[in-house]
Amino acid sequence: MSALVGQATRPELATGAVLVVDDDEAIRETAVEILAESGIEAVGAASAAQALALRPEVAPGVALVDQRLPDATGVRLGADLKQQDGDMTVLLVTGYASLENAIAAVGHFDGYLTKPVPPAELVRVVRSGLEHARLRRENRALVEKLRRANLRLEQSVAERTAELTGLVRLAEALAVSSDSQTVIHACLETASEVTDALYAGLYLAEDETTSALALRARTPGSSLPERLDCVPRNLSDRREAGAADGGERFGDAVPLTAGGEDVGALVFGGATRRRPMFLSTLAASTAVAIQNAQRLERERETVAQLSELSRMKSTFLATVSHELRTPLAAVLGLAELLARGESGVSPERRAEMTAQILDQAQLLSAMIEDLLDATRVEFGGLRVRSERIDVARIAERVHDTFHARGHPLRTRIGLDLPAALGDEARLGQVLTNLAGNAFKHTRPGTTVELVVGSDDHEVHVAVIDHGNGIDPEFLARIFQPFTQETASDARQEGLGLGLYIVHGLVDAMGGTVEATSTLGVGSRFTVRLPRAPEA
Repeated sequence: MSALVGQATRPELATGAVLVVDDDEAIRETAVEILAESGIEAVGAASAAQALALRPEVAPGVALVDQRLPDATGVRLGADLKQQDGDMTVLLVTGYASLENAIAAVGHFDGYLTKPVPPAELVRVVRSGLEHARLRRENRALVEKLRRANLRLEQSVAERTAELTGLVRLAEALAVSSDSQTVIHACLETASEVTDALYAGLYLAEDETTSALALRARTPGSSLPERLDCVPRNLSDRREAGAADGGERFGDAVPLTAGGEDVGALVFGGATRRRPMFLSTLAASTAVAIQNAQRLERERETVAQLSELSRMKSTFLATVSHELRTPLAAVLGLAELLARGESGVSPERRAEMTAQILDQAQLLSAMIEDLLDATRVEFGGLRVRSERIDVARIAERVHDTFHARGHPLRTRIGLDLPAALGDEARLGQVLTNLAGNAFKHTRPGTTVELVVGSDDHEVHVAVIDHGNGIDPEFLARIFQPFTQETASDARQEGLGLGLYIVHGLVDAMGGTVEATSTLGVGSRFTVRLPRAPEA
């Protein structure tokens, strides 16, 4: 062993590591020592599994693989190593030189060594393999650099093409766009590019009653030196400041005029290319496009408002007509039967019909009261008291009301609950509405929770159900009037005013109400009222 090592020269240290895979410890350690004496870092592995585990950590440039391993063949391990790192040089080492082994090595290995391998031959072959691996990896890196360079070139060409087509895009935007902000930005960007201005701003008249021009868009961004970043929010402000600065010019202003009406102005600072004909054409086209876009937006807003009013009117009439007519028809039908003396109605049935008439009449009264409350909320005529109230007592009263109706309402009230500021009757109305709404949207027999607590600033009451939850899109407008979720399979009764009135009542008491929900889990409505001062 020492003689062989002594014969090997010690040239400059090689780059990369070598993985020696052999189940014979003596052979494996000898090969590692020979390579180490030659300045080549080597790591040994006794099995295919150990070799595959070491490969990511060692990242070898060369792998010496014995043909016979305890857990796999050398050919199988060589194929696995090549699959993980195609740049690695994998050499098959075996003591059984045969045509069969040579054929098996083709396609999986880069070389073939027969035991015993002379130290000098081993070092020479390993150095050659390391060099090949290095060249393959460098070639791959060069190919990647070339790919990135080509990508950058493509991007550069695309950017130049986009710059050349800027004017065309502007013309198209002005011709087809109905959005004023799109027209403004297209005009400003194109003007800035063509004039090569350091900065630019586009100003529009704030309204028809004033001549002040307000900044609507500006360019460029952070690349502008701080001393030149002088685009004001109002054009007249900067002109006055310029006079105080000893006559400093804000920039070149190009008025935007359409049909004899001043629409605004384009202002450039530090422009190196000024083409009056282009600027005049640009200003005229921009003024007309902005004016048309503004008119169209106003018309669109008006149409949207009218459509929403029409929808709400139709919804209101249809809902009120249907919901009021249903109990009214029941009252009329039952009263007509009672009015017939010869109808043969038994006293028990007569009492039952009378009770039904009262129930339906109370339902009608509640709907009418909801309409009146909604009107008061809408026009600010809702009157509530602001006094010390016992929220726990109100919650217990709501609890008893629903238990009397056969609804499983579970109530939890925190200890040492302070008094709140509000209206006792109105808070009872709010909690009754929320709890009734919860039972309406859960399966019969499902428990609804009423949780009362407090913190340093407020008293809060939460109504929690375990139903299907509320769709996020509908949740965003759940407190709007005449709003009902139509996705439910069950028909939604009522006018769609309950939560709208709840929101108005809580707001009038100086509190807040919020709704959270998770589909398939349930919903939570939380009412928060300010704490009353200590008595």
